[in-house]
Amino acid sequence: MEGYAFPGLKNETWGTQQTWRRDVSMDSDIQKYSEVMKGIKLRIDVIHRFLSGQLGAHYVPTTVETVGLQFRKTFELIAFASLAANRQEYANAYSDFAKHWEAAKLVRGLRHVNPNFYPKPVVETPTTDSRALHQLKDRQNDYLTEDELVEAHGRCGGAHACCKSLWECDSV
Repeated sequence: MEGYAFPGLKNETWGTQQTWRRDVSMDSDIQKYSEVMKGIKLRIDVIHRFLSGQLGAHYVPTTVETVGLQFRKTFELIAFASLAANRQEYANAYSDFAKHWEAAKLVRGLRHVNPNFYPKPVVETPTTDSRALHQLKDRQNDYLTEDELVEAHGRCGGAHACCKSLWECDSV
């Protein structure tokens, strides 16, 4: 199984036990991050189904537009999820953060407040550790980088209806 490590959690070692600590106020941000990541997986599945021919819009231009829109929404949602993971720091730096929606500007702002903001792609693997359900291993270089996200988002164009911000989206 694939996923993303949450960049807002603090990894701490107390005695011999490694724990993950989080501020209770981060719970809604963590939940939003998780919801957006699930939405991204579903959108990627739709893209795969359209590209494989399992789904179609019965008209080539609308099929292409649908796939383009799903890519663009996926790029925006990656940026929005990263914003959720760094919301307090971003809000402290940008008072009008709820109006930020363009992926390139979000990425620039997020880099400013947290250079390590970008989700870290991981793969869940079985583990022999009875205390854990699985082990997370770094994913190899077959994923979208920050710079590729910005470039690809720009290439999709602005003709599609997009979210104005994560908090104004009706659906992911």
